[in-house]
Amino acid sequence: MTPDPHINGDEMNQVLTKTPNEWRAGWKPAVAAAVGWGTAGVMITNTSSLFIEPIIADTGWTSSQVLLSPIMGVVTAISTPFVGKAVQRFGPKRVVLFGLIGLVASIGIFVSLPLILPVYYGFGLVAGAFVAAVSMVPWNRTVVSWFRKSAGKALSLMGLTAGVSVAILSPILVSVIGQWGWRAGYLVIAGILLVITVPVSLWGIRIRKDVQADPTETTENTAILIEAVDQQEPLTTLRSAVRNGDVWALGIAFAFMVMPVGGFLANMFPVLTTGGLDPASAATILSMFFVAAALGRVVSGLLLDVLPRYVVAVVFLGLGFVGALLLGLGSPLSFGMALVGIIAFAAVAGGETEMMGYFILRELGERSFAIAFSVIVVIFSVCSIGAPYVFSLFRDTTGSYTGALIVAAVIFAIGAAVFIWRAAAIRNRIPLGLVKDSAVAVEG
Repeated sequence: MTPDPHINGDEMNQVLTKTPNEWRAGWKPAVAAAVGWGTAGVMITNTSSLFIEPIIADTGWTSSQVLLSPIMGVVTAISTPFVGKAVQRFGPKRVVLFGLIGLVASIGIFVSLPLILPVYYGFGLVAGAFVAAVSMVPWNRTVVSWFRKSAGKALSLMGLTAGVSVAILSPILVSVIGQWGWRAGYLVIAGILLVITVPVSLWGIRIRKDVQADPTETTENTAILIEAVDQQEPLTTLRSAVRNGDVWALGIAFAFMVMPVGGFLANMFPVLTTGGLDPASAATILSMFFVAAALGRVVSGLLLDVLPRYVVAVVFLGLGFVGALLLGLGSPLSFGMALVGIIAFAAVAGGETEMMGYFILRELGERSFAIAFSVIVVIFSVCSIGAPYVFSLFRDTTGSYTGALIVAAVIFAIGAAVFIWRAAAIRNRIPLGLVKDSAVAVEG
């Protein structure tokens, strides 16, 4: 079955995304995924910079040695395709519970051992594998099985919860670490996983079995166009995803969005303190970053449901460009300049994951989502694996992060150009590995 040739792109998008009663049917999985992502998926990575200075003070290691997020990132990237396959086979709930229990156990063992480099890096390796199981794939897979018309809003709900949870937790962790040390900070994270994330996952995480809307509530054109996108040949194996041109195109495009964000997040607290802010002001702005990122996720979700997705991506990359320049060139940083720069930078940091899920859903379909998402995560993770080290290298050699932030601004600009190029290529039917006559080309 093929789409009606008389339906234009705008009409197709309106019809394709028309599924009634989405929130009534899917609110529980959406809320569970949002809470799970906010309390597990981003917890360790987005608070990792809070542990840098205390561990340096305890050990005398350099800022490059103490970076744990790149090690975890490598293992998470390697593990993510297998997580995608496991989610496809066993469902997201089992995968999430496995990851949560493993992560709590690894934290408990880590804080009970002496802090030496083999133990430190060993924790990064083990925890990274479990982080993959509670990271983007299972939560996003849960949401996209329930939503079409409101996919952007539902994905942004996850981001909102993530931003709010980290914004609340960051000052608490700063206080706990200041009074009782970095080990107590990790135990707080483990406690949150056990008390909040595990019960919520048991309560609400599940996949919708009937992916299509009720046929009594679906027009003929809706059924035709849903089939055009979701029932094109799905990507069911890692090999098929790796050989797919759309997967690579999206992976490379989002790599330019993720690289500066990853480097900045891993070093965010020392970026602010070495820029001239006192620790208390830096902690306040750090909280504002996650609030702004949460708002960025909400705004990106709303915009994705009403505007062309490529326009939204380019606008947010532009905000990231502005934020990186403000933070990089404002030395010494005033509180006001740091706040404005953080808010602008946070916009792209907030919307990246939701945008990626939305792009994959719209261009590759719901049945290909888990496998495609996991491979794209690997592509941009490999591309961005050195970003935290670039930031720390600039600090170790120059005493500041200014050069790293200017490089981040350039990468954001390149990313915007890549998205513009892909949008133009789709619109003009330029071969880029796109499936001939696919729904991507028709929608474009």
